[in-house]
Amino acid sequence: MTATLTSAVFDVWRALTRLMGETVFPTIPENPDGVAVWFGDPAMPDNVEADVPASTERVVIVPADEAVQQVWGPIGQLARDETFTAVIVATTAVPGRTAVQVLDRLQEITAPIEETIRDVTAGFRDGLRPAEFVGYQVALISVAAVNPIIVPDTDGWIGRAEIGVACQFRVGTPPVT
Repeated sequence: MTATLTSAVFDVWRALTRLMGETVFPTIPENPDGVAVWFGDPAMPDNVEADVPASTERVVIVPADEAVQQVWGPIGQLARDETFTAVIVATTAVPGRTAVQVLDRLQEITAPIEETIRDVTAGFRDGLRPAEFVGYQVALISVAAVNPIIVPDTDGWIGRAEIGVACQFRVGTPPVT
């Protein structure tokens, strides 16, 4: 297996999109389509023809990262250590909901996100990695923060949470096999 020579951000975005798409979110009668998941703009899918159900609830992997740091490896190596925070946005905007109902629902949506990330982290300890991370000698992710906000809207209350996923990767070294 060869070394991965580009930023790990791309693989993190792919992995999070796949993992969130495989995550089971609880449904509610007011939103029988369930929670939609996609990569892109939290307001709407980039491709209107994409197979994304119309939904008032969504989990979106945002194509941006925060707190990017890169530290080059020792002289003579092409390696670098990358640390960054990937962002997942969870939204619930079911019309007619109270602030407390939105609080409860936002927690119901964010809990499986945290559980999925924790399962991935636990898998690292057992030598299991998502397929997207196999080419990295160091590949770690964990939930760094959940930042919810609940605000009034013309049709009731809406909630949004930004989930920061802390990432640490070593790029440019042969993977440990």
